[in-house]
Amino acid sequence: MALQWREQLSVGNDLVDSDHRRLIDIINKADQSMQSMSRAGLLTALTELENYSRLHFSLEEKIAEAVGFPDLGQLHSSHILLLETLNLIAREIGEAWDKAAADHFGQFLREWLINHVIKEDMLLKPYLKKHSPRVTGCLIARKFGGVFQALVHKQKGPCRPLVIGSENNS
Repeated sequence: MALQWREQLSVGNDLVDSDHRRLIDIINKADQSMQSMSRAGLLTALTELENYSRLHFSLEEKIAEAVGFPDLGQLHSSHILLLETLNLIAREIGEAWDKAAADHFGQFLREWLINHVIKEDMLLKPYLKKHSPRVTGCLIARKFGGVFQALVHKQKGPCRPLVIGSENNS
């Protein structure tokens, strides 16, 4: 069953929420690849998940520091543990898998994200709401996978990634 964004997952910050939406999309791609037995698709999705998670965790920690979140060290430690767990499980996948393994790994990925958001990021919510509940306008540009992105605020909704150029032609 695919993950879907729900407003209950919002931490009250468009940048973090946008990243969580993207992580949901990547996890759904990985789950689809597992279910269709596409090793190439799975490896691509897992690489994207690891890379985007690192980017997201870095951004989240910078935001947490900026709003005075007192448990920044614990947040960082949980991010390290999440990445280590993801890498361990990804290494265990192997060349072939059956439906039960696909279901188990898909469930792990869904729980991995939901537990991250609910157990860790919701602790940030009061600080995020107090200091910066929602962004207005284009707030940040960043490089991901050789492509520069800007998070652009829409009138009625969260920020969304917008490709604005690559490393070579920016």
